[in-house]
Amino acid sequence: MGSTKYVHKIYEAELRTLLHVSERRLQRLRRKRGLPPAAHDGEGSYWPIPAIRDWINATGYRDLRDLTLEWWPAATEPAAYLGAEPFRRHPSDEQPAAILQRWYTPHGVVVVTWQIGEHRLGFEEIVEWQLGAAAYIRVEHDWDIRGPALEAIAGRDAITPRRLSLRWEHLARVLGQPAPYWPSIYRDPALITTWRPGAGTARHPGIPAVDVTPLLRMAILYPAGHAVQRAMIHLAQVIASRDAESADVRILAEQLAARRITTDQITLAADAAPRDVTVEAGDLDETVRRIGWRDVQARDDLLAEQCMRVLALWDGGKDLAHAHVIEISRNTFCGQQFLFRLEPARRVAQYVLLDRDHTARTMIDPLSDIPVAVPADDEPILALALDRLPTSSPLREVILEDPIWIRTDDDILYPAPHDTAYGLTWGYSGTGPTTLAILIAELLDDISHKGAIPSSGAAPGLVALLEKKWPPGTVLPRAYLERARRL
Repeated sequence: MGSTKYVHKIYEAELRTLLHVSERRLQRLRRKRGLPPAAHDGEGSYWPIPAIRDWINATGYRDLRDLTLEWWPAATEPAAYLGAEPFRRHPSDEQPAAILQRWYTPHGVVVVTWQIGEHRLGFEEIVEWQLGAAAYIRVEHDWDIRGPALEAIAGRDAITPRRLSLRWEHLARVLGQPAPYWPSIYRDPALITTWRPGAGTARHPGIPAVDVTPLLRMAILYPAGHAVQRAMIHLAQVIASRDAESADVRILAEQLAARRITTDQITLAADAAPRDVTVEAGDLDETVRRIGWRDVQARDDLLAEQCMRVLALWDGGKDLAHAHVIEISRNTFCGQQFLFRLEPARRVAQYVLLDRDHTARTMIDPLSDIPVAVPADDEPILALALDRLPTSSPLREVILEDPIWIRTDDDILYPAPHDTAYGLTWGYSGTGPTTLAILIAELLDDISHKGAIPSSGAAPGLVALLEKKWPPGTVLPRAYLERARRL
């Protein structure tokens, strides 16, 4: 059991389900088969789980292949490790979906599944890959109060699996040794498949949350010092730095310190490798980053598209002039005016943010260089809003449509500038109207100001104005906005 200080209980209804008996049959087991006596608390009759486990194993009343490891007896010697193999859904898959480890115990083979990546592997798939095991366990990515979460089924539940939670103490007790644990970012298939019992903690740089391979491949196409090379290497290092330390390792240390789990139940199989540099997003000048990404987004090759996807997955594209995806309506006055002036454009890498499958017509707004993807059917028309407007002409009016539009004194219409993460809207009390109020105040002073983010500095009068339920198409002139800002 380990040295945890809590009582395991099983109540009468749960025990009858476990033993497949009626209430009357349970009474007979007490009288004729030596079932331990029950104790009582405010919830009813209960038995200590260790006592029921010992009774099952002494009497053989249930076949252990019908039960999860919680009910198996403690090992008298360490289980034999049979090795591990990758599970691939398709033979052509480069990355396995999971690694399946196998342990031999006197009561049958125990399969422990380590999921690689975010997609959850079903027990039906595990069982089909490893038929005939006595027990199946899946290590989850999340945690419960006593360690990394484990789900388990009994071997004979394989056809219609009934998943039950399991604790590491049960796994370690059956294996006769602390069970190895790989934190999520160190679940490298090669690391797990080459592991053997008794191995120390392996050191690993961590598997990035986003695959940085396209960035590195792009970097080597440019000479040292080129803005593209510097921007690609910089982002790869930022991503790697964020993934250098595992939250799983920190949580495990906290639970060990609190004695919620113990070192005789779990052993850390991998931890962070030493690193000589930690890179933050601001360590490379923003101008260099933006120039580098401007060159990449203007390329027309697959590698450039892959780099754009990495950037979008990482931070939404903060270093792009066009980063926030908006939908342009065909049915509004401003939408039609904007769409009418579009011109055909060569497909370059930035369009992958709008049209991943290469099915839309690529267009561009000649007055703002905003990329637009126009589908062949009635699907939404998508565009990349600017992070700042390319004009010095002052703001004339704001038009409340979806998206929000800005008209300047030279009578040019633009989609409102956006930050990568925050949308703009009106008609309720919340982040959208507040962000729009901040943006309008900034554009009144400087039409080329960068897209806004929420803050506590919004002008109360502008916020109140934009929280009203104005009908779509409402035009708010500059003078009206200036007056609201002064309130």
